[in-house]
Amino acid sequence: MRKVFVLFCVLKCIFGDEIYADFNVVADKKSELVFEISGVVNAINVDVSSVVKRGEILIALDDKDEQIALKMAKNALENAKNALNFAKSTLDKFVLVKDEISKLEFERVNYEYKEALLAKNRAEISILELENKIEKKRLKAPYDGIITQKNVEIASGVVALNQKVLEIIAYPKVRLVLNIDESFLGCVKKGDLFKFRLDDIDKTAKISLIYPTINEKTKKFRAEAMSENLEVGRYGEGLIECIK
Repeated sequence: MRKVFVLFCVLKCIFGDEIYADFNVVADKKSELVFEISGVVNAINVDVSSVVKRGEILIALDDKDEQIALKMAKNALENAKNALNFAKSTLDKFVLVKDEISKLEFERVNYEYKEALLAKNRAEISILELENKIEKKRLKAPYDGIITQKNVEIASGVVALNQKVLEIIAYPKVRLVLNIDESFLGCVKKGDLFKFRLDDIDKTAKISLIYPTINEKTKKFRAEAMSENLEVGRYGEGLIECIK
């Protein structure tokens, strides 16, 4: 049956503008996910085959110590703001009577104001550092996809940057890797329409990439087209409609 299909496609290529190609469905992206910071797994929100959205929290490490420190840092910031307001108010009053007080006294008040301002800035930086640390304890999906591998469980220890905890592939976006006879290398162009059929449904995709090399064994070159909602690993056949 396949020989008949190939012969039919060859004849169409000779007399028409369509070129036969077979293809494999591959993931558009594939990533091994790691934590930027060490810790102990506190929550796992996914499993193998879970469909996830970009930005979704997949795994979280325990952050109780950081949350406590963050509350303390926020209290410290409020105290620093109050101290700064008092120092600013005092400085404003001294500015009004600057000519009636000693230079040393004025410089002391001005110095206290600057110190209060620095203390507030340090408190704000401490909060940012803690919030950043807490954020790094939450592993998020880098793009829409499917989880293909999970290597940790609740209470597992995680080593920063050195331990793959999840593997994800992009979905529903996928790539079709087309195999095309070498004789058509100069015919196929970016933007050409690829027509194929899977599960009794007619589909189309535009050629987005053409590899300029030919496989020595198969005597074919590859091209790629983007598609959606197809299972990675599927195989199929179709026709490329060349742009004149």
